[in-house]
Amino acid sequence: MKIVKIALLAFAVLLFIPSFSQKVTKKVTKEICDCFDKIDPKSPMEALKQESETCIMQGMMNNIDGLVKEYKIKEDDPQAADKMGQEIGKKLVKECPSALNIFIILGSDEEKPEDGEEEKKEGE
Repeated sequence: MKIVKIALLAFAVLLFIPSFSQKVTKKVTKEICDCFDKIDPKSPMEALKQESETCIMQGMMNNIDGLVKEYKIKEDDPQAADKMGQEIGKKLVKECPSALNIFIILGSDEEKPEDGEEEKKEGE
């Protein structure tokens, strides 16, 4: 009977650990998404970039302790920080239509050639 109690306790602890992690990521994603909802997608491109970066940084910094624990980030491990950013970005794309819309707008601007580049191609 004691073994069953220990097994149930271990199972409960294992269930709690991932849910804690998911709670932090979910909270961050919601905060960032709420901020993106306030951005006007018709704003000038530079304003969109700045506002979206601010939303992401504020959401992550407001929850930095939980994120560091969740992703096991150490000061000298930029790969873990990159993974965290990628995971939050994936969640934003899946769960936040306003963020997806702004990412598409920002991405389409990056695909446009610079004024000088277009003229060079035509004159070659």
